[in-house]
Amino acid sequence: ATSCYKAGLVLDRGTDIPRDAAQAKTLYATACDGGAADGCYGLGQLHEEGVGGQPDYLAAREAYDRAVEGGSTEARGALSRLLWQGLGGPRRKGRARELAEEACQLGDRRACQGPSFL
Repeated sequence: ATSCYKAGLVLDRGTDIPRDAAQAKTLYATACDGGAADGCYGLGQLHEEGVGGQPDYLAAREAYDRAVEGGSTEARGALSRLLWQGLGGPRRKGRARELAEEACQLGDRRACQGPSFL
C-alpha cells in the first residue's frame, strides 16, 4: 500500500515526470484500499479537485473519512472544511469543529488559524 501511495504521489505532483492525475488516482485508491491513510487523503484531494470530470465531494468525504480513521492529520482539516460547507452531504458543523480542533492539536497549522470556514 505504501509503495502505491508513493508512486501515486510522484504522478500526482509530476515530480521528474509529467503529471498524470488519473493514474495517481488509481494508485491512491489501491493504497487506500490497502490501508494507507495517506493514499486515502490523496484520493480525497483528487476527488475534490475533480480529476477526470467534475468534483465529487461525496467521494472526497468518504476518502477523507477513511484517511481520518487511519490517523491522517491533513484529512481531518480537509474533511472538516467539506462538512462545514455541506459539500458532498449535509452540513455537520459540530463534527467539522471537532475535526478542526483535532487537526490543530496534531499540528495542522492551517486548522489552528481559527479556520476561516468555522
